[in-house]
Amino acid sequence: MTFQELEYFLKLCEEKNFSAAARKLFITQQGLSKSIKNLERELAIPLFSRNHHGVELTRYGQELYPLALEFQQLHHRLEQCVARLQSQRQQLHGGVAMGVLLALRPRALESLREALSPCQLTLSETTDFACEQAVEDGDFDFGVTVAPVDPDRFDQLPLVRRPMYAVIRQDNPLASLPTIRFQQLAGERFILASDQFKSYYNFLERCRAQGFEPQISTTTMDMTVIYDRVLRNGWVGISADMPNSPLDYPGVSLVPFPIEEFPWQLSLIFLKGRPLSPQDLLVRDTFSRLLL
Repeated sequence: MTFQELEYFLKLCEEKNFSAAARKLFITQQGLSKSIKNLERELAIPLFSRNHHGVELTRYGQELYPLALEFQQLHHRLEQCVARLQSQRQQLHGGVAMGVLLALRPRALESLREALSPCQLTLSETTDFACEQAVEDGDFDFGVTVAPVDPDRFDQLPLVRRPMYAVIRQDNPLASLPTIRFQQLAGERFILASDQFKSYYNFLERCRAQGFEPQISTTTMDMTVIYDRVLRNGWVGISADMPNSPLDYPGVSLVPFPIEEFPWQLSLIFLKGRPLSPQDLLVRDTFSRLLL
């Protein structure tokens, strides 16, 4: 018994006439009659009784009808699901932590999109934790987030490791240092990215490891606010260096931490154990080359 035979059976049930059913199915009446006879022979039961008005379901056909209709509906839902999933595979949605786009090489995204064609790439910029949650929930196919990354939740590929920076007003003696260490920041007031970013917790952890609790004046979701408040209030900001950023704040110096002491480390993440598509593999193999 094939799905096509069930489709013919259901159409004949609906029309109750071989000629009308055949027209709706775009086949000949003879072809429909032959298919129904084959189905009845295969099942070894009569499904229709013929009369001069058309056909009527036998008691066997009446019992088969609701199950055949249910199967037809399930089959159509399955086809729709497969079509939707195939359509989604033609799209790749990635999430990147804020600041990542500013660290990409010029035309990096255009090059990646060209390599992925005809698959369409969409990138959404968000916070570290929101990016990871979206990857875990399946809303993002991949993410680029800041370390540390939970190995029980994600498969990861380390991408780039650079120093974090203290953003210091130039009239502060610390601004002239070639590098800065956490002990030298004790007693300063700070402006940080908000606690939606891992850099907030990474900074607190390292200050506490040096034996002091940092005086955090405020936090922000906007990196430009860090530079502004450093200039206005003399606070010390904490930031990664964004080489493609158009920001220009005369009077502010970026003083790096030793990279082994306070790195800005990015990782490409996929949901733990999820099979990677060819497009995922292309992203994995090329993304590290996109970063400056």
